[in-house]
Amino acid sequence: MSKIMCTMTLEYEDKHEAEVVASSLSPDNEDYIELEVKCSKIECVAKAETPKKLLHTIDDFLACVTVAEETLKEK
Repeated sequence: MSKIMCTMTLEYEDKHEAEVVASSLSPDNEDYIELEVKCSKIECVAKAETPKKLLHTIDDFLACVTVAEETLKEK
């Protein structure tokens, strides 16, 4: 069972941008991070058993967010 969780909110210009970023992140999340698009925001909940594992999960997730956002800017 997960003992630690972190919530994050990512905000974008509009709902379409939020949906594009969320859809590009979903395949990598498995059971580690739950995503929900709400208007122009992505609500994220990360879960882990230890602080170190949570930090690793968030670090990987944010790296993927960066790539997704850079890809979005190129279009």
